Amino acid sequence: MIEKLIILLSQSPMIKLVMLCVIADTILGCLRAIKYRKFNSSVGIDGAIRKVAMLACVVVLMVADVLININLITMIPGDYTSILGIKKIGLCEFFSLLFIAYECISVLKNMLLCGLPVPKKLKELAGRIYGKYDSRTSGGNRRSGTAETAETAETEQRQSSVIINY
Repeated sequence: MIEKLIILLSQSPMIKLVMLCVIADTILGCLRAIKYRKFNSSVGIDGAIRKVAMLACVVVLMVADVLININLITMIPGDYTSILGIKKIGLCEFFSLLFIAYECISVLKNMLLCGLPVPKKLKELAGRIYGKYDSRTSGGNRRSGTAETAETAETEQRQSSVIINY
């Protein structure tokens, strides 16, 4: 069972792609933190915990796929499955696609904030995504009135305007 799991994990292109996206996002996130001189170990640890949990979730879902044979191909539009050449999507692959999308959006944001060249359509997409889901407008769990919150809000405002206006 464990050998089969290791073989499946090592041969899965989705898992390789998730790992590649996690590595790219981590590197670009560190570069962005260096650029803005906001390299904070607690933020880095939170991000690392999130990424390890994401990868652990993929492994657990692969175990579930081995034990329970579920095919979620109907949840993905046929155009995309034909482009990807996928005949079966288990729990692991389905959530891997979601994790890849999440990481790609984060990579795009970090690329823009680092000043890397990004095609105009992707810049517009990032502006719409981060304008719509900005934590200041979504009623996030921020404490108001502290200097740290004001500084964080100012930094996020500057970064959002960089994404939108870049």
